[in-house]
Amino acid sequence: MTRSKRLTVGIIDLGISNITSVSNAFKRIGYECHLLNEDSNDVKVDVLVLPGVGNFGYLAARLDSSSLRSRILEHHRAKSPIIGICLGMQILFETSHESTSSRGLGLIPGEVKLLSSQASKECIRSVPNIGYNVVNALDGASGCFKQEIDALSGYYYFLHSYAVFDRQLDVDLEGITKFAENEFSSFFLKENLCGIQFHPERSGEQGLYFLDQIMKNFDAFYKGKV
Repeated sequence: MTRSKRLTVGIIDLGISNITSVSNAFKRIGYECHLLNEDSNDVKVDVLVLPGVGNFGYLAARLDSSSLRSRILEHHRAKSPIIGICLGMQILFETSHESTSSRGLGLIPGEVKLLSSQASKECIRSVPNIGYNVVNALDGASGCFKQEIDALSGYYYFLHSYAVFDRQLDVDLEGITKFAENEFSSFFLKENLCGIQFHPERSGEQGLYFLDQIMKNFDAFYKGKV
């Protein structure tokens, strides 16, 4: 597929996230953004972004009561890029302990679990996990990101109480963050899917660099280079 322009970004707007900061972050790295809700769901974009701060069950219910769940699933079936940020990453999975009766999008197998407040040799961590923490980027099964690994690792801003602890994720690239004695998935990249547990839009220049690299990867994915 030949592309002569930068990818366009559509941000899912369900009224439960700081849409402005996410939109501004993509605009700062040079991408055109559109807000997608019930009134603008027909706008064509290349990349869908699911931001989210709040409750898994509430977000799942909002998706169920709108046409946006179908839009996201159709976008995925077309192998088009999707980025989930914070709660938006969690909803990409099947279920969450935060709301056991709710169903996520199920785009990647796994469940979301509660962080545990505990002490380690390094520090005492309490839930919710708020503030900057280290993300260590690890190459996945494809082995195609070796040059970018060190640059993607760094400090990013977190604000969450739940996370994915499954270290058997079948992904191309994964970030791991330590919380007391446990490690959780702080981001993953799998073909057209990217989940980000931290907030790149609130992580300064490092966060903008991270988003820029993910978008460049998706552009290459469109062109069949990845």
